[in-house]
Amino acid sequence: MSVSEAVAHSILTVNGALYKFHDQPIMYLYNTLHYYDINLRVKNTIKRKLVYAIYNALKEVRGRNWAFTEKFISMEARSEEEDWKLGKSR
Repeated sequence: MSVSEAVAHSILTVNGALYKFHDQPIMYLYNTLHYYDINLRVKNTIKRKLVYAIYNALKEVRGRNWAFTEKFISMEARSEEEDWKLGKSR
């Protein structure tokens, strides 16, 4: 893991719960993933951490399936070492 990935990981771990106060978390997630697509394309751990930081912050407030399917939610249980690419089934 590179230094930038470690920093992003620690920031999202510590501050991820703050997403529950965001007005439009899914719009923020979409815009972030779209804008940084080239940078995040090869950094699956950061992308995964960002998605699940938003999901975990809001699942208590909005319920388990408020924005993601069960199949997507079950991907969280996979280990960090496994390849995590959306759109590819296992």
